[in-house]
Amino acid sequence: MRNFKIKNNSVFFGYYDLNPVKENKHLFHQTEITDRLPRHNEQAKLGYFNWHSFEHTTFAKTSAWNWQQGSRLQWLNDQTIIYNDIVNNNLIGKRYNINTGQTD
Repeated sequence: MRNFKIKNNSVFFGYYDLNPVKENKHLFHQTEITDRLPRHNEQAKLGYFNWHSFEHTTFAKTSAWNWQQGSRLQWLNDQTIIYNDIVNNNLIGKRYNINTGQTD
C-alpha cells in the first residue's frame, strides 16, 4: 500500500463506516488546513486517486465538511459519487458522474 499525499495539504477520507475505494479509485478530501478546525464557509476539495495510473482527479469543492465525517463522500455505484454541500445556506446532497463529469 502506498501513501497518497498532496504537498502542504491535508488529505483524508472521513468516517470509517464508508468505503472510499471502488475498483482502483480512492475518494478523498483535500484542504490546505492542517492544524485547526475549519471555519464557516471554508471549502475542501473532493477528488479520487487512481491507484493504476497514480493520478488524482479533483471534481468539486464543498463547504459541508468536518474532520471526522468529511462531507459524507461516498460511492453510490460504479460511476456515481455522492456528497454533501451547502447552496444558498441550505444543506444539500450532490451527485457527480465520473464518466460524464456532470454534477446534479
